Amino acid sequence: MIGTGYWGPNLANSIERTGKAVVHALCDASPDNLGSLARRYPYARTTTDVGEVLQDDGVDAVFIATPTTTHYELGKRVLEAGKHVLIEKPITTSSPEAAALVRLARERDRVLMVGHVFEYSPAIRIVDDRIKAGELGEIYYMNVGQRASAQVSWVGHLTVATIVAMTVCVVWAKPLLSL
Repeated sequence: MIGTGYWGPNLANSIERTGKAVVHALCDASPDNLGSLARRYPYARTTTDVGEVLQDDGVDAVFIATPTTTHYELGKRVLEAGKHVLIEKPITTSSPEAAALVRLARERDRVLMVGHVFEYSPAIRIVDDRIKAGELGEIYYMNVGQRASAQVSWVGHLTVATIVAMTVCVVWAKPLLSL
């Protein structure tokens, strides 16, 4: 993982919770950030040198959680090193840079993914399934927001707290006038 400041600890936790991967290396320009996260993952190698992570054969994929202005260059270096990469949103600061990363990932046959916080949440998956099934009709506008809730009760396999935390507003009205 490159970037252990604000969002890095959340990514590290998510990696470990999958049970399918481990945090092998932590990289950050700030030794203070590294030290803090290294205490939670004492088996992970720490470095301030991105090159060390990219040269490590034990690293298959790199998660980038750094300031947006660094995403393109770091993503490019990771892909050129033959590693898969997840870059926190936004992927880059411009569409041409994003397109260049997509091309490079295709050329190198590597996975390039953008980290969208709620993309795989159960509440979003249910809404997505209902949209795809046509249950909500033609959607003209959709807004997804997050808010905290202490209310917890079961609705199917989701908790109401999960659904409330992912407030989804879908507007599906027929236009009043056909022009």
